[in-house]
Amino acid sequence: MSIEPILSLAFSMHAEKGAYALLLGSGVSRAAKIPTGWEVTLDLIRKIAELRGEDCGPRPEEWYRDAYGEESSYSKILEVLGKTAADRRAILRAYFEPTEEERARREKLPTAAHHRIAQLVSMGYVRVVVTTNFDHLIEDALRAAGVNPVIISTADGALGAPPLSQSVPMVIKANGDYLDARIKNTEAELSTYEESLDKLLDRIFDEFGLIVCGWSAEWDTAMRSALQRCNTYRFTTYWSQKGSMPEVARRLVYSRRAVVLGIQDADSFFGELADKVLALEEMNRPHPLDAKVAVATLETYLADPQKEISTHKLITRSTETLYEALSEKRYPIRGSNPNTTQIKKRLESYEADTEVVAKLMVTGCYWGGDRWARLWTKTVERIANPTYTTLSGGYSGVWYALRKYPALLLLYAGGVAATAHDQYETVAQLLNSGTVHDLQGDEGLLIALIPPRILDSDFHDQAVREVFGRAGWHSISQHIFEVLHEAFRPLLPLDDDYNNYFDRFECILDLHFTTVAPKGWMQRWPDTIPLGRLISGKRAIAAKLSQDFVDAGVRWPLLKAGLFTGAPEALIDAMNVVQQIYARHGAL
Repeated sequence: MSIEPILSLAFSMHAEKGAYALLLGSGVSRAAKIPTGWEVTLDLIRKIAELRGEDCGPRPEEWYRDAYGEESSYSKILEVLGKTAADRRAILRAYFEPTEEERARREKLPTAAHHRIAQLVSMGYVRVVVTTNFDHLIEDALRAAGVNPVIISTADGALGAPPLSQSVPMVIKANGDYLDARIKNTEAELSTYEESLDKLLDRIFDEFGLIVCGWSAEWDTAMRSALQRCNTYRFTTYWSQKGSMPEVARRLVYSRRAVVLGIQDADSFFGELADKVLALEEMNRPHPLDAKVAVATLETYLADPQKEISTHKLITRSTETLYEALSEKRYPIRGSNPNTTQIKKRLESYEADTEVVAKLMVTGCYWGGDRWARLWTKTVERIANPTYTTLSGGYSGVWYALRKYPALLLLYAGGVAATAHDQYETVAQLLNSGTVHDLQGDEGLLIALIPPRILDSDFHDQAVREVFGRAGWHSISQHIFEVLHEAFRPLLPLDDDYNNYFDRFECILDLHFTTVAPKGWMQRWPDTIPLGRLISGKRAIAAKLSQDFVDAGVRWPLLKAGLFTGAPEALIDAMNVVQQIYARHGAL
């Protein structure tokens, strides 16, 4: 049987966390429009020739040798052009640091490959990155993922490197850093490394498996020598290659007994590798029986007034477990917008992670009574505010919006359960309390979590159809209806009961939303209320709610609980608005 090499690599990385190091070349940064050191050298020579009023022709290095009587060198040219370190940094900034226009075009910023590498590092699957690149893209991606690596770019740094057995992520910039004029760039400079760096590389290539990407092996003689010196094969070397392979690389592949993986580019390679490793991690997720045990435990606690502390601890502990599971390490938001297949996978992963807390909310909001309402609201609020370190820019709008999906599931789980057992103070707490901290400022849970807002504006009808199997914003609500159905079967075994209470909660949610929406919202986006599934059914439910209010007046339980601002006039206005929207949409 022949198994694809990338599957073998994913299994090996998952089975032995931290056993593989990366060797990255300029091909990984090519998509970011970052020049190589040699390309910078040639461009500086062209500018020198232009300032002298001369044409350096197609081979600037030869013109430089004829003009100055010596071989061109990155470090020599830079030291002449920039007399101080500050001068040299200013000269190099244009080559390695993005302008506002380049930033808008996503140039000279970490690529999808850098971010997926950072994800693997943050989760412990990779601890050592060796690179021949001078840029800061891998460091920037790692820090954006909450990782502060040890950076080694000089012989002195290699001499003081921490033990490789430590779990501290390490980036070895074998040829130096662009901010240091001593970088290795010419053929002579790349022929040897300092003893301390050679010894560090010997240890890495001896103790780790190796994943090579974007490195041709043609120019870095010292790096080739380090690989050839290593005659141990504790773990496999995987050599990813785009297009034809240079002869020097072929010889290295043979000597390292490497497995070659044909790839389209670094972005797709590291994206696919990270997806497969994470898929294996998902398969090791605790068995769903854990959710059954948690629910049974909660039922026991709720039936015993002496178990109040235990109830609180169970809910809080489960919430914190979910909060940690939703970390940026597992759900990064940087990079370009994902395709629909990636979105489906993330939705499924969110749903799996949220299962235990969602089932606890269903049970607790149905049986627990209104005295637990504040704790359930705090649960939703906690999950609606995941900690991210990457909100300064460069994130995917789709991933950023979708990160609130787990909280939306919990809001519906608790809201439908409380509605089904007439726990309207719990419904009111869920819809009135809690705050979501967002880039645009703080918002209430209800405003921040309405179904249409979990999808970024880039989501057009076709994308919605591909992800949810149907078009229109109401499809998100239908999807939630299907996801939560199993959690409600022990309480609402009849499908008609679940349908009715789900729709009743959404109708209450629509009515309440129109009374608390920010000023001008309903005028600007009249149809961007939650709406939900099956509008035709909700028209009858809205009419029933209206009649219940007429019969009970100010004593109506939903008003007394604090819904619709507790004001009959606001409720009447909301009913008129919602009925008009339902009528306009008809049967979706």
